Formats: sequence, C-alpha cells, structure tokens
Amino acid sequence: DVAAFGQLSGYAASKRVSELLVQSCRGLSCVTWRPGTIAGSAVGAVSPKDTVARLLLGIVRLGQAPCGLDEQRISVVAADALARAIVDDAVK
Repeated sequence: DVAAFGQLSGYAASKRVSELLVQSCRGLSCVTWRPGTIAGSAVGAVSPKDTVARLLLGIVRLGQAPCGLDEQRISVVAADALARAIVDDAVK
C-alpha cells in the first residue's frame, strides 16, 4: 500500500520498496536479510574507524555510558559471522 510509505523515513521506504521489487520477481526464490549493525569480526578484528567499536571501547574504558544508552540495546553482528550465516542459508 503506497499510503503506508508516507509514514516511513526515506531510508526505510527505499528498503521496503527494494524488498517488494525482489519479491515481485516471479519464479525466483528470494530471502531478504536485514541485519542490524555490522561491525568487526568474530575473532575481535575491527577497524579503528568503526563507530560502534569506538563507542563500546569508550564505554568500557570510562566505565560509563552516554545518558539514555543504558536503556537502549545495541544489536551488533560480526561481519564474518553474518557472511557465514547468509552462505549457510543460501546453500540449504
């Protein structure tokens, strides 16, 4: 329903439109993966420029989180773990 897109941000609407386009391809099996934040690797390798890693490191070093963050959840998945999960799902 097009009216529902007016309630979404431009980014969210573009993601939903792309999902609908993929689903409209007849004869193709498709799965849409929408992971949260992708950062680092399962063995701890991370870019020093990674915003999430810098935030978490700062929290650990200071022993404190920004106001309100204690009430929030940060969903992060390691890039290599996500890639493995997608490949495993694709070859089923």
